[in-house]
Amino acid sequence: MTEPPDRAIHSASIRRANGILANTIAKTLWLAGCHRAVVAPGSRSTPLVLAFAACGFDLHVVHDERSGAFVALGIGRATEAPGVIITTSGTATANLFPAIVEAAADHVPMLVLTADRPLELVGSGANQTIAQHGMYGSHVLRSHDLSPCNTTAERHIEARVRDAWTMAHLERGPVHINVRFDKPLEIDVPIGTGTLPVQRRDNASILRSSSPGHWSHRAVQANMLPSTVMNADSIVVGRLTTLSEIAAARRIVTALGVPTHATITSGMRDANGNNLPKTVFLDDIDSILEHEELTRSLLGERVLWLGGPVVSARLAEHLVNSSSTVCRIGLADGDGNDTAGEVVQVPLESIAEVIEAAAANATANVARRCDAIDLGRAIGTALGSLEPPLEAQIARCVVASTSGSDALVLANSSPIRDVDRFVSSVEASRSFCNRGVSGIDGTLSTAYGIALTSERTVTVLTGDLSFLHDSGSLSAMDASIRMRIVVIDNDGGGLFDRLPIATCTDYREVFERCIVAPHHTDLVRLVVSHGFVARHVETIEELEAALRQDVQKIEVLVCPTDRASERSARAHFRDAARIALADIGRENPGP
Repeated sequence: MTEPPDRAIHSASIRRANGILANTIAKTLWLAGCHRAVVAPGSRSTPLVLAFAACGFDLHVVHDERSGAFVALGIGRATEAPGVIITTSGTATANLFPAIVEAAADHVPMLVLTADRPLELVGSGANQTIAQHGMYGSHVLRSHDLSPCNTTAERHIEARVRDAWTMAHLERGPVHINVRFDKPLEIDVPIGTGTLPVQRRDNASILRSSSPGHWSHRAVQANMLPSTVMNADSIVVGRLTTLSEIAAARRIVTALGVPTHATITSGMRDANGNNLPKTVFLDDIDSILEHEELTRSLLGERVLWLGGPVVSARLAEHLVNSSSTVCRIGLADGDGNDTAGEVVQVPLESIAEVIEAAAANATANVARRCDAIDLGRAIGTALGSLEPPLEAQIARCVVASTSGSDALVLANSSPIRDVDRFVSSVEASRSFCNRGVSGIDGTLSTAYGIALTSERTVTVLTGDLSFLHDSGSLSAMDASIRMRIVVIDNDGGGLFDRLPIATCTDYREVFERCIVAPHHTDLVRLVVSHGFVARHVETIEELEAALRQDVQKIEVLVCPTDRASERSARAHFRDAARIALADIGRENPGP
């Protein structure tokens, strides 16, 4: 049946306008250096998908929008450039929220492209139509709302898209572009779009922030810094998100030569990077903080804090409540700045050279620093000789199995805490964790996104609840990807089982059922149902043997543990650590 002439003209006009909008978005991102995108299938996003495919983008299809957003997050983490997610309209856009929140909190570049209905349909009761523009609120750096237009407005679309990409890239966070399309959704794509020249921007030449209170590298001089910086008794390195930040932190730590705790999310332990001269790294900071005199001897009265938050809750509390002067250097706002007495909001990269130059001529407190470093090494030897709990032993084995070209992804809850406390250094070139808001969701999807960006092997260490929460993402994974997933399966929230309330008999039944929440799921059978290889690993020796095998495709190793035995082993380790540090304390009575 042929359309009436007026309707055919109207349809052709809409199709042409939709094409201009979608093709301009795709072309602008391609020329900016973006050649990969994650697609969650749907009808309303058809123009975007057609345009991106015609441009030559590598499109990764993930059916679940929540998982797809975390895959884009993983791409952003690994590449330090915005990971792109494309979705249809309606509830699909709401499913992106967890990953957007994580990207915002952990400063991961992300570009969110949500297809939408025409503005006049919002609030009309039309199917799959919600108020999408601005729906992510303060969790995105900026939100644009684009509608189909004629060719005269093409340059305005380009400007909006360039602005979104640049802001996500340089300010490190998520940006939302809501794109409205009317029917028909089919578009014409330019012939030869996929041969567009690659034009990468030199983002390094642009200052990441021009906000008030942020100094450029040209303005920073040693005499402008708080005295705590050059006279620091110790250094705490918190979360860092880029390779340039990690390199700058290493330069600062090396220059100052004082006892240092580098949280696992700092990247300082990656690629054995904490093997630095003239200093000592304090690994099990939780055990040290239980001994007041040793803490005073090691951390001293002046603490220099580089970067973002730390993994150890005990250390975070110490930084807030101790009588020491804490000076924090870093750019991120709303990232713990208010807990430090002194704050210098500059990029670490812009201040490393200044500190190096000033430290080269510093002679104060040399004797104290040498004594503190010797003490730190003695403590490290003593704590390193103790046998850790089983789940920490599993963590050590998994981390030790990685190589210099690998990536390591750690789930939240127990895995990240155990690696932070019981693992001194990481063989893998990079380690990652969704530590922005520390949720257990999206771990597998994030790891898959990281794996898509290169040929390197990705090793994942996760708990059973984190694994279950994101197990649906397995359906979207390419089995040929080299990814090994090790699951510590204690049948529920083992971390919760170590809380004080866990020993209260009055609440034990409801606590076990509703908080620890055993799932009684056979994880191996679950994985096999998705078509992947999986098996149980019962002992450390069996785990070590399995980890020595090359990773050829996606595989899952499930390590069963017992929560009651683990709780007892951790109490035993804590007691042994207290005894060992008490002995050292008697031999070193402090300053």
